[in-house]
Amino acid sequence: MTVWDKQFDTGEIIEELKVPGRVLFFSYQRFKAPWPVSYRDFCSVVETIYEKSGLVRIIATSHSNPKKPPDPSYVRANLFYGGWVFEPIDGKDNWCKATYVTAMDPEGTLPVWLVNQVRAKG
Repeated sequence: MTVWDKQFDTGEIIEELKVPGRVLFFSYQRFKAPWPVSYRDFCSVVETIYEKSGLVRIIATSHSNPKKPPDPSYVRANLFYGGWVFEPIDGKDNWCKATYVTAMDPEGTLPVWLVNQVRAKG
């Protein structure tokens, strides 16, 4: 398996939501952090939208779920919004352009050097 995010620790779909015509689920993700920073975790509601053009949007925002309450071992971060857009590339089968956008509050206390490191890597 290819690991594209070295900070990713674990994740799971907590619950699928039954809404006709929509693909919605609750997601849990936990991310590593360098010592002495605590790992961050997120509980989010996620929607996947498939468009006729082939474009796919995955949109997420923090939302509590009683099946995954905050664990005091981790800092529960707040995802204001996060999303992927996958756009087919004309003339190239099985190729796409991927765009990721996020705005979040990591909560807790973070050293300035770490904030600058994450900001630089994107």
